[in-house]
Amino acid sequence: MQGITRARWLAVKAGWLLLAAALWGGVLAALTTWWASPTNAEHGSEFYPGRFDVLYLVPVAYAVFAGALIRRTVPAMAVTLGGFIAARVAVTLWVRPHYLGAVTVTRNLTALFQPSGSFWLIHQGARNPAGQLMAGAQDQPAAFGVPVSSLPRACAGLAGPAGGMTSSCRAALTGFRSFVTYQPASRFWAFQGIETGVFVILAAILLTVTAVMLIRRDA
Repeated sequence: MQGITRARWLAVKAGWLLLAAALWGGVLAALTTWWASPTNAEHGSEFYPGRFDVLYLVPVAYAVFAGALIRRTVPAMAVTLGGFIAARVAVTLWVRPHYLGAVTVTRNLTALFQPSGSFWLIHQGARNPAGQLMAGAQDQPAAFGVPVSSLPRACAGLAGPAGGMTSSCRAALTGFRSFVTYQPASRFWAFQGIETGVFVILAAILLTVTAVMLIRRDA
């Protein structure tokens, strides 16, 4: 009745909505980044899930993605919330760890290794000379991060990382290896950029689909 096409209406509506979402996400990201900075500096935890998701760039992309999904009706809002949660969970658990290939460092069991900076630990453990992953009950005494019961008998007296280490135990540990699989701290900003791009692209796809549907109805 007012001579406004559906495409123009969508452009104005979506433009203001996405701008508001981006600004809101930016404010929240700035506040959480400021609030978490002392803890991140002390513990080097900014790369871990739960921290990574609320810092710097990615909250803005999440907000834009959520804004692209918003509808007015209650059922659609419920679907939107479910879709947003599903997308976030899928990216966090299954997509993000594979943005870049993780680094694995293998050492002698007695040579402890700790990556530097705010790294993201993916997995760590130890293997015996046959390549089998070593495991045991968590409540057992451990040495080098491995339950003592899983080590050779010559090391039965170990207590802690090196307590009770004998020459026979050291010789028996030949061939045992510890490993650490992680994402280095130097990749933090690369991961922030990749995840931001993922959600911005998803938002663009949703808006494109909506625009095509509206334009077809308007034709």
